[in-house]
Amino acid sequence: MSCLILGITILSRSRRIFYKYMKPIGYITAVMLLLAPLVLMLNFSAAISKLSKLAPIDTPSAWPPIKPTYIKSFWGAVEIVKSDNLPEWAVGGNFWVWGGDVGWYLMFVAALIMFFAVWVISKIAIIEEASQLSQEKPSRASLLAIIGGILMLTNGVLIGINKGPLMLSTSNVSSPAEIVGSNSPFWGRVSFGIRGLVEGYVTLFWLVLSLIIIYCSVRLYIEPIRRRVLGFLIVSLAILSISFGGGFIIGLILAVLGGCIGFQWPTPPQETLFGRIIRAAKLDGKVYRSLKDLPDSLANAIYILLLANVLSGLGCGIYALFTEKIVGSQSLNIPFRILMLGEAPLQISVFSPAIIGIAVTMLKWFLLSSILFLVCRLSFKNEISLENIGVIVGFAYAPLILQVFMPVLLTSTSFIYVWPLALIFITKLWAGLALIVGIKNMLDTSWSKTLGIASLSGAFYLWIDQKFFVTLDIPYSVRFLIEPESVLLLISACLAVLAVLVFGVFKRR
Repeated sequence: MSCLILGITILSRSRRIFYKYMKPIGYITAVMLLLAPLVLMLNFSAAISKLSKLAPIDTPSAWPPIKPTYIKSFWGAVEIVKSDNLPEWAVGGNFWVWGGDVGWYLMFVAALIMFFAVWVISKIAIIEEASQLSQEKPSRASLLAIIGGILMLTNGVLIGINKGPLMLSTSNVSSPAEIVGSNSPFWGRVSFGIRGLVEGYVTLFWLVLSLIIIYCSVRLYIEPIRRRVLGFLIVSLAILSISFGGGFIIGLILAVLGGCIGFQWPTPPQETLFGRIIRAAKLDGKVYRSLKDLPDSLANAIYILLLANVLSGLGCGIYALFTEKIVGSQSLNIPFRILMLGEAPLQISVFSPAIIGIAVTMLKWFLLSSILFLVCRLSFKNEISLENIGVIVGFAYAPLILQVFMPVLLTSTSFIYVWPLALIFITKLWAGLALIVGIKNMLDTSWSKTLGIASLSGAFYLWIDQKFFVTLDIPYSVRFLIEPESVLLLISACLAVLAVLVFGVFKRR
C-alpha cells in the first residue's frame, strides 16, 4: 500500500486524475495513525501486567536468539519452541511471549509514509491551484462578508454602550399589563441580542468574534486559495452572532452570503447554491430551465429542502415556545422578561420541528413530486423525468427559509398569532408561485396548462397533507388545519374543476 501511494505521489505531478483519490486515502491514513498508538498502549499495559508471570526475577541474563520464523502472528507474538536453549523454569513446553507488536509497528510506519504522500500531493495541488488563481480575487464575497462583519461590530459596540440587548419597539410601554391581554393594543418589538448572553465581559467575546469575521473576510480576498476554510469560518461565526443581534440581522445575512459565495468561488455568484436559491425565490425562470442540464441539480434541491426545513422548523419552534410562555403564564413576570427585557427561555424541545420535520419534509417532497409527475404524464403523454419534477419542487421550497426570522418580531398577546400566520401564509404562497414558475419553464408549456397542472396536483396534495401530515403531533410546530372536513373537500374539488374545465389540463394543444 505504501509503495502504491508513493507511486501515485510521483504520477500526480503530471496526472491530475490522481488528486481525487487523495481524500479517501487521507481518511484511511488518519484512522491508522489514530488506532496504531492506541493499540500499542493497550498491548503495553497488558504486557506489563503479565510480565511477572512470563519473566521471573531469576531469569537468566542470556536469552536464546529469536529467529524471524518464530513470529507466528501479525501482531508480533513470538512462539519459542522447546528445542531452544531455554531457561530451566521454561524447559519442556511451548508458550507465547509478548513480542514487539511487529504488525502494528509496520502499519504505523506505513501510515506515516501514506500521510507524507498525501501531504506532498496536497501541497502540489495547492501550489498549482494558487498559480491559476493568482490573477483572480473573490472581491464580491469578501466585500459582503466585510460589510456584515462591520455591522456585527457596530451591533456589539452599541450593546456594550447600552449594557444590554438593543430593543426597538413600536411604542413605549411602562408596564407589561399594557401589552398582555385579549384587548391589548398592537405593540411589537425587535430585540438585537439575547439578555443574559451579551452583558458585561461577554460583550468583549462578541466584539472579538466580529473582528475575526472581518479578518477572515480580508484574508479571503488576499488568499483565495484558502477560501473553503475561510468561508466555513465566516458562515459558522456569523450564525453564532445571532446571540448578539447578528449585525441587526442584515449583517448576518450578508456575512453568510459572502462566506457561501467565497466557499464556492470561482463559481459565479449567481451559479452558487445560494445564488440559485435567491434566483428561485425571485421567480427567475432561467434558473429552472438551466437545472435540466446540471448534474448536481437534484443534490442542490435536497440541500434546499433540508435547509428550508431546519431553518423554518427552528423559527416556528422558538416562536411557538415564546407564545406558550407568554400566553400561558399566570403572572406578568415571564411576559415582562421575554417581551420587554429580551430574554429567550429556550429548551431542547424547540428543536423537534427541525429534527422530526426532516423525515416529514422528505416524504411530502416525494409525495408532491410523484403527484406532479403523474399529472404531467397524463397531460403531455411524453417522457417527463421524475427527477426534474423533484428538482422543481425542491427549489420551490426556497421562500420557506424566511420563516427562520419568525422569532425576531414579538407582539402584544392580542396580535401574537397574527404575525406567524401571516409570515407562513406569505412564504407558502410564495413557494406555490415559485413552483408554478418552475413548471412553466422546466416543461416549456403555456400558462393555462401550467396552472391546470398546479391546480389538479394541489387538490390531491392538499387533501393528503391535511389528512395525514398536518395532524401529526410535533411539539412546538405551527400548522394550518382546515376544518370541518367538508370545507377541505370543497376546496379540493374546486381546484380540480378549475384544472379540468377552466385551464384545460388534459387538452391537446
